Amino acid sequence: MDDIWATEDWNDLRKYFRMTVMEDSFFKELVWETSKGRFSQLKFLKIQVAKLKQWIASSDDFPSLEQLLLDSCGDLEEIPIGLGDIRTLEMIELLWWCHSRANSV
Repeated sequence: MDDIWATEDWNDLRKYFRMTVMEDSFFKELVWETSKGRFSQLKFLKIQVAKLKQWIASSDDFPSLEQLLLDSCGDLEEIPIGLGDIRTLEMIELLWWCHSRANSV
């Protein structure tokens, strides 16, 4: 199993929890609303080159997340405020990000 992969199937995402990379082809809509328990064991999440505009999430959706990397997600209006309440979260990294939106971190 590779540590870095992309998938469009939510069932596949639930099987892998060490590292997840999501690219634009993963997001069918401009709004992504996560739900409690779907990513309960996910430790590292990278979202790259996504046209995602809104991300609705809370700390309950990613209770084990340690690192979040957003790469080239310039359309994303803000990072969900609830992610700041994740006790295990050590780092949020932004690459190629619009400066005004980076303030939401």
